[in-house]
Amino acid sequence: MGGEVTMLSAGLLSWRAHKTLRKTLDSYKRANLMGAVDEFKIFFNEISAEDRELAKEYGVEATGSAENLGIWGGMDGAAAALNGDYILLLQNDCPGISSPEETRKWLAE
Repeated sequence: MGGEVTMLSAGLLSWRAHKTLRKTLDSYKRANLMGAVDEFKIFFNEISAEDRELAKEYGVEATGSAENLGIWGGMDGAAAALNGDYILLLQNDCPGISSPEETRKWLAE
């Protein structure tokens, strides 16, 4: 264990649901999820310029596929785009409900 650095990444899968995605990203900001992980990316099925702009608004990286890969394919794509030793995969309709302190605590666990 000595000297090992562990990286935690989070990937959020989204497809054509900007209103829902904004609510979820706002909840993650309140919970400081993006600040509690080393890397945060949104993987968009059928990525568009509007998707990229939305991610930029929230200060996170957008990646994705040209087609709709479905949930499993999108999750695989999100996982492949991340570099962490540990990966947290989320969906655009899964808002955070924890405080920043609780978020840090559970991620550390």
